[in-house]
Amino acid sequence: MAVEDLKITCPECGETGDLPVYESVNVTREPDLKNAVLDAGLFTWTCPLCGKTVRVSYPFLYHDMKRRLMIRFEPDDAQKSHELAYMTAASGLFRGTDYKLRTVQNYEQLLEKICIFDQELDDRVVELCKAVLIRELAQEHPELSIRRALIDVRDDRIYVAFIDVDEEITKCFKKTPREIYLEKGITGFMFAEEAACRHIAEQWNNKQTIISTGGGICDNAPALTFLRSLGEFVYIDVS
Repeated sequence: MAVEDLKITCPECGETGDLPVYESVNVTREPDLKNAVLDAGLFTWTCPLCGKTVRVSYPFLYHDMKRRLMIRFEPDDAQKSHELAYMTAASGLFRGTDYKLRTVQNYEQLLEKICIFDQELDDRVVELCKAVLIRELAQEHPELSIRRALIDVRDDRIYVAFIDVDEEITKCFKKTPREIYLEKGITGFMFAEEAACRHIAEQWNNKQTIISTGGGICDNAPALTFLRSLGEFVYIDVS
């Protein structure tokens, strides 16, 4: 249920408006709210004047009575998330029930958990499989930085690797992108970025993976050429 409205000011035109903030979402009783979680509509405000969209994250409880599942979303607050999990377990409130209680810290983790339970999988087994996958990929490709694996929501049981271009640059050149930029300027950094993308494209052609880049890569045409061979581009505007 929505408990309050969050006042939002459009960063483009200054128009103000309200976004309903939900303390909890019961997707069994209100199925439409599940779609709003999955497509981020629950966290998105659109300016009525200029059409600019603003994305907002806030804590809430996702409750699926049919699947006996509760997921606490605590954006970017791992400590609080762990504390809530500990206090819930210590309280014994759900002891003896078949409820699954989980906490997540970002939107991608939330979507993944929902996907796992929608497919009636055991997320504990999935997490173990992901750990093994990451270890095997790291052994097979020690030159790459693989941060985590995610379930592909479109293909229920496909795992994909996650590669960060900045971490790849650091691994290839033994310096962080910032250090390269300060020492060699934008030209030196773009060269390093291009080299990292070329290496990723060579290693991951025809393989399932998600590659995270910085926004500045839009100005680096050679780097984009290498990545374009791997699949679709997704631009995320969080302003």
